[in-house]
Amino acid sequence: MRIAFDGCLLRPQGNTGVEKCILRLAQALSLREDLEIFLYVRRDVKLPEWGDALTVRRVVPNKLGRPGRIAWQQLGLSRWAKRDGAELIHAPGYVAPLSCKVPYVLTVYDMMALLAPRFCRPLNRWHYRTVMPRSIRGAALVLVPTEWVKSLLVSTLEIKENRVLVIPPGIDGSFQLLPREETEPLRERLFLEDTTLLFVGNLEINKNPLLILRVLSSLKKKAHKKAKCIFVGRKGRAFKEMGKYVKENKLYGNVILPGYVSDEDIVQYFNVADVFVFPSLHEGFGMPPLEAMACGCPVVCSEGPPFDEVVGNAALKADPHLPEKWVDSVERLQQEEEGRKQLIQAGLDRMKQFTWDSAAQRTVEAYGRAIEVC
Repeated sequence: MRIAFDGCLLRPQGNTGVEKCILRLAQALSLREDLEIFLYVRRDVKLPEWGDALTVRRVVPNKLGRPGRIAWQQLGLSRWAKRDGAELIHAPGYVAPLSCKVPYVLTVYDMMALLAPRFCRPLNRWHYRTVMPRSIRGAALVLVPTEWVKSLLVSTLEIKENRVLVIPPGIDGSFQLLPREETEPLRERLFLEDTTLLFVGNLEINKNPLLILRVLSSLKKKAHKKAKCIFVGRKGRAFKEMGKYVKENKLYGNVILPGYVSDEDIVQYFNVADVFVFPSLHEGFGMPPLEAMACGCPVVCSEGPPFDEVVGNAALKADPHLPEKWVDSVERLQQEEEGRKQLIQAGLDRMKQFTWDSAAQRTVEAYGRAIEVC
């Protein structure tokens, strides 16, 4: 099969979330012997090692910002796909060309733009609410990461269930337990002497980082004077409110903000943390909890979908609106050593269910099915 793969969302560096999923899937697909893939990216994107199945086309403009990328996606993607003789386009980032002369498969990671638009940046909200529904309706098949997203998509846009396939993403093999001596320098540099919480994700409203600060403040008042939380991720719209809370509650010495961190360095942070906290208010999947599990870090995440489906019983769950429940969960993990060990082992077992090889295999099967129906 000859596939045109839209990589225009990929950044020159610092890919996170959806971009990281796109990159890892393309890399896994490039190792297949039953595919020929054309990947279209910006001219300044740095790419890892690829398999022989993939040809990189650096044709996406990188000097016009987001408007230039959107314009290329709508006007250039279909043309390049036809030029390369593709049987199918994979649009892995929510939207596809509205006037597309080649059949396409679309990946939708969540329904936030349609169902929780308050969490989206204004331009994202306008773009996805305008283009995404038409892209979904025009797709040969829609790929989603969870049954939760599938149910939302089917009920919201009245799409037939057999046109939506659930394909969970994988967890990269670089996320792993590290020997204590490898992480000791980071512990010493950050002065980690008490309970250490970790959050990974951009500091956006839907990620609910303010709740973590409330948990940290409560821990500090309950004799954990040197408790700390490391927030790994880019500053977002929640950052200003976080700064105000830190100032009002005198948490300057308890909060660490390293900003964006590469996967290689994130592994170190997962390995030094006592508890990974993820109180998100809206997710389609949520990879960081599984990445934490792969590194042997126990997880507390939001209760309800999609986390019941993703982490199963391998994490503690709490209401993302009730900080006191999160404090209880963190203290439980710190005080009950046997329960902590059991949760860590459950996490290590759980994350093994999510591999990029499996995601690639199921994606190739979806390609074949899409080509048949077109």
